Amino acid sequence: MRDRTNHHGRRTASPGPLVLAATGLSLLASPAAGQTVDPFAGGQDEMFAAESALVIESDEGSAMQFQLFGDVGARASSAEGDHPAFSIGTVDFFATTELSSRARVLTESVLEILDEGAVFDLERLYAEFYFAPEFSIRLGRDHMPLGYYGQRFHHAQLFQLAAERPLVLGFEDEGGLLPAHVVGLTLMGTLSTGESLEIAYDLAVANGRGFNADDILNHGDRNLGKAVLGRITVRPLAVDGLEIGVSGSFDRIAAGADEGGVSSALGEAIFNAFFAWRNSDIDLIAEYFMVNHAYDDSFAATAGEQVSSTRLHAAFLQVGVPLGDWTPYARFEEIQRDEADLYFNASGSLVEAREVTAGVRRSFGSRLVTKLQVARGLLDDGETQVAFQAAFGL
Repeated sequence: MRDRTNHHGRRTASPGPLVLAATGLSLLASPAAGQTVDPFAGGQDEMFAAESALVIESDEGSAMQFQLFGDVGARASSAEGDHPAFSIGTVDFFATTELSSRARVLTESVLEILDEGAVFDLERLYAEFYFAPEFSIRLGRDHMPLGYYGQRFHHAQLFQLAAERPLVLGFEDEGGLLPAHVVGLTLMGTLSTGESLEIAYDLAVANGRGFNADDILNHGDRNLGKAVLGRITVRPLAVDGLEIGVSGSFDRIAAGADEGGVSSALGEAIFNAFFAWRNSDIDLIAEYFMVNHAYDDSFAATAGEQVSSTRLHAAFLQVGVPLGDWTPYARFEEIQRDEADLYFNASGSLVEAREVTAGVRRSFGSRLVTKLQVARGLLDDGETQVAFQAAFGL
């Protein structure tokens, strides 16, 4: 819904986030007697599909759950030359198939209708093997196990509180600053300490970033090294819906100035901390991200000094208060990065953003929601945008 001009003047879907200083034999094993386990619990769309999807059963006994999500809307902006307009969003084709009690396949593809034509992208495709509550394996293309929001909310707008994702968590083709997709192998599980605490973990090794932020490597890698990712989530069971965690990744990005990239190879380290408290009384998510780029070769910045490393800080705070079918919400977000960052500049990424959003979400059962919101940029060239969205699941 939102547009903002990025570092190179190209258009990107936007907001801006707040700089807060702030396998083998166990496959045959069965869960312990009396233990109830959902082996494939995942994002909001997966939980919704499990309850209300179209189910197609095969002769072999496996069942495919198919779900369709979409959104439509309208917006108006104070930006010069931007006219009020109606719009159609994306159509999300989501399906899971449980091949057995311990194996499933998930696929998600998104159809986006642009003025220039239609784009149909495969967003997620993976096979998952469940061994025990403490250990599962996922192989394929998935959303990055980085932070809270990106793993809880995927492409369906039906489940998201606001009409847009936080900008730092935008997808690669929307000007997002972080790698949203990962192609590789992920180990995950949940450890229980009894009735007081659960600790969930994700460990992944994957293809790294491409020459620029929109270069997703589905079939190969640009160098020998692989991206390494990790996430730890703590859930105190005494507080309903509370999750606190940290995550991070390290990657080597190859030089590729002739391929839309940068002239020097670099190391990318990402750190994240998150706090989520979501239940029937409160919907609060706060996340902080730091991205450090360390270049193999120093380079001259705008002011003439030699630069060998750059940094980005980004964060957001989002809160909603459910009041029956109505949920008023607000979000503050901010991005700040070094203007000299070669990798983000080659990707046409935002340099800085600061924005506040306020809106109200109305639920019409579990399959249809509407959102009306106002977003205001707080920088010198700040714009005001009003957006209405209707999001649904069929």
